[in-house]
Amino acid sequence: MFTIRRFLALIVVLLFAAMGISLQLKAAIGVAPFDALNQTISYAFEIKVGDVVTILQFLFVFLQILFLKRDTSWKIFLQIFAGALLGQFVNFFFYIIFADLVVTRYVLRLGLLIAGCLWVPIFIGAVMVLDFVTMPIESLSLVISNEMIFSFGQVRQFVDIICVVLALVLTVIYSVPFTIREGTILSALTFGPLLSFYMPKIEKLFKRWKLVNESI
Repeated sequence: MFTIRRFLALIVVLLFAAMGISLQLKAAIGVAPFDALNQTISYAFEIKVGDVVTILQFLFVFLQILFLKRDTSWKIFLQIFAGALLGQFVNFFFYIIFADLVVTRYVLRLGLLIAGCLWVPIFIGAVMVLDFVTMPIESLSLVISNEMIFSFGQVRQFVDIICVVLALVLTVIYSVPFTIREGTILSALTFGPLLSFYMPKIEKLFKRWKLVNESI
């Protein structure tokens, strides 16, 4: 029963995380590096942005399997589920719920972006506190750091840099709107501190709801 509750909580948390990501995408003044790459690929190849999220999450899991080989655990396939679910939830909000949301005034776009920046770390933090599954991009960074001399933070930062470079290159090649903008900087500056601020509060709440063990 405990595992079922955590599993259901994970689904709800991913739903709300996708809602925040969709708000940031709708603001269209820049998003976090990974989301910027997703949106740029979506523009360039006319694929739904949530489908791009799903495809890249599959890629991250595949790369982990290449690194781990025989040490691969069956739990890695939970990452595929979480990544695919997040991608389809993004599609749900971006193309259905917020389909008619068109914001033209810059100040309103900025407000939408800030709302997303405040919102997303709550639910990414909740995923981490649940400790039921690690998202593929973080898990791949951890696997690479274990295989090399670099720390997890350094590898994760390098992954963000690769996302930014690829997004810029694709933007130039395919002449699509820039997704690396002021919102990217705002997201980068606020995500980590907000995550640190939210997580202890989420942990207390989840303990009260008996979603995590008291020992955590």
